[in-house]
Order: sequence, then structure tokens, then C-alpha cells
Amino acid sequence: YRILNNDVVGAQTAVTGTLGSVVSNVVVLATTLIAMVALEWRLTVLALIVLPAFIIPARRVGVRLQDISREQMGLMRQAGRLVSEALAMCRRMAVPGCALSALDGAVEEFFISHGAQPLFKGYPGKVPYPGSTCLSVNEQVVHGLPGPRVLQEGDLLKVDTACRLGGWCADAAVTLGVGAISSGKDRLRRVTEEVLQLAIRELAAGLKRRGLWSEVARRMQLHAESAGFKMISC
Repeated sequence: YRILNNDVVGAQTAVTGTLGSVVSNVVVLATTLIAMVALEWRLTVLALIVLPAFIIPARRVGVRLQDISREQMGLMRQAGRLVSEALAMCRRMAVPGCALSALDGAVEEFFISHGAQPLFKGYPGKVPYPGSTCLSVNEQVVHGLPGPRVLQEGDLLKVDTACRLGGWCADAAVTLGVGAISSGKDRLRRVTEEVLQLAIRELAAGLKRRGLWSEVARRMQLHAESAGFKMISC
């Protein structure tokens, strides 16, 4: 893909191609790969952020910002806007009694009706990926399969989806509370949004100082740990 553009509903933040693919990748990590694990009845929450196994200097990104025209940036924003609207639709649908399969079907239909291709659908493997979303509930970390499971009051739902529109790709995720959620889950959600905002600010500044992604990831981890959460690398 050329450059991922993400419009993150949960943090009410649009990240466009002007920050380049490095920003987009970290947004995907910060939003898609932050999840909650409930340990027994105490509901001890863990912040889960998957950190990269390698270091990517910002200067090594394949597409330079000056190579991207205003028209191309506009096309990236259109793809990002579709993903944002799909996530907003999931936010409205994610109520007690809603099946994960219903969410997935609605997202697929939404993308197709707007002339976009659901990127996850048919992703190659031993069995091609069956859905247009990854839906993970409570103790599930990320990349859960959409299926017949029905959402319950108090669930924490992670929704990850992506599309291709006009040759440009957008990928984003959001964490949603189903009905009334516990204070611990709500705090986890707030802290992870703070981690996302930190990453966006750091990478925007890093484009000027040529910083390393690994340094941004370290600051993300420190922020989460300072709030009392633990990190899990997958």
C-alpha cells in the first residue's frame, strides 16, 4: 500500500498523509493494539500495545512528503473518512444484544456501497480471512474474528477495519464500551487515547528532528506505565 491514512473516531483525531506513513503506522498500533485483559473477578486491566520488533528511522520512509500532491492527500483523506464513518456506525450499533457478525456485515456493506474495497476480506492465509473487520471483546487482545457472539452490557469492544478507495488505503481502530462499563475499563480507554495523542505529537515533531520510531514507542510505554498499566509485546 502507498500510505495508510487513519481517521480515529475514539480520539476524535484525523491523521492525514501530511504526517506520512510513520504517523499512520503508529496510529494503527496505538488504536488497534491497545486492549483490555480482565483477570478473574477483580477486573485488573492491562494496557496492551504491540511494539515493533525493529527500529524504523523516520528518514527511511519510502515515500517522501514532498512527493505527495495535494490531490493525493485529498484522496487519502477520503479513504480515511470512510473508515471513520464505518467506525462511527459501529459505535452506534455496539449495544447489548448486537451480534459481532451484524457489525461485520454492516461495515462490509458500507464500504462496498461507497465504492471502496474492504481490505481485510479474503486476506491470504491457510484460510482466507472471512470478515471485513477484526472484532475483539474483553480479554481478547486484537484481531478477533467476527462471529455469532452477542455483545453484553459492560463489554469492551475493539473494532479494527480498513478499506481501499481510489488506490489509497485507510486502516484504523477504536475501543468501545457496550452500555455502562466499569470505571476501570473507562480509565483504560481514556489512558490509551492519551497514548495515541502523545504518539501523534511526537511523530509530528519527529519529522523535523528526524527521531526514531523506537523513541516514540518508548515514550508511549512510559506514559501507559505511569498510569498504572502494564505492556504486553506480541
